[in-house]
Amino acid sequence: MTEYEVVRLARRYWAKVPASNDYPRNLELSVCWGLPITVVTLPELSIFVVHRWLAEQGVLRDVSHTDRPLRACLAAIRGVGFVFLNGTDSDVERRFSLAHEIAHFIIDYERPRSDAMAVFGEGILPVLNGDRPPTVDERLGGALRGVRLGNFDHLLDRDADGAVGSLRVLQAEDDADRLALELLAPRAEVLSRMKHEGCSSHQEVLQQFANLLSGDFGLPRAVAVQYARLLSASATKKKTFREWIG
Repeated sequence: MTEYEVVRLARRYWAKVPASNDYPRNLELSVCWGLPITVVTLPELSIFVVHRWLAEQGVLRDVSHTDRPLRACLAAIRGVGFVFLNGTDSDVERRFSLAHEIAHFIIDYERPRSDAMAVFGEGILPVLNGDRPPTVDERLGGALRGVRLGNFDHLLDRDADGAVGSLRVLQAEDDADRLALELLAPRAEVLSRMKHEGCSSHQEVLQQFANLLSGDFGLPRAVAVQYARLLSASATKKKTFREWIG
């Protein structure tokens, strides 16, 4: 996704939510207004724990993956989502995990369904819900219009060490991280609060950004440091000659 798309999706989300401009943002409260998502916090979260919870609710899902611990997980079924969070994580970690899974719902589930319905109308819902396969005409029409048809794909593929082994999944995770950051710490807001005139080195700028992101916006420290590297590089970048002359 482009930076413009990331900002647009984040602003659209917060426009639907009666939220204040206070930070850190309360995502668990906002999602009750903004999306058809239920947040479920479970201890010692894993793939099998999620499967068992869904089965107990009468929502049967085929799980063909080896069990492994999870920090968070999204299950999206018939237009609604369940975000599972690891109850043993800190509040700060759970906030970012929730933002990441909300981003997956918006990008990988809600947007493709909306695009498909805009092209085919409500008659495509049985395909999107997995009740029937698409017809030949629907597959062709979707391919020609760049519309993805079918049920929600999982993004759980990992190798034995838990690392992402697919470029498609890697791109989806990167897009979700970028939208999660924009939901919690909008770039424009962060830059407007950052005061680095007195900093004598790039390292000091980096440290101030990290402190701002973890302190004011409530990002986990490791995430704050990574995002600070991106923001500090753009904030301290010298103008090109073309930019200088306008």
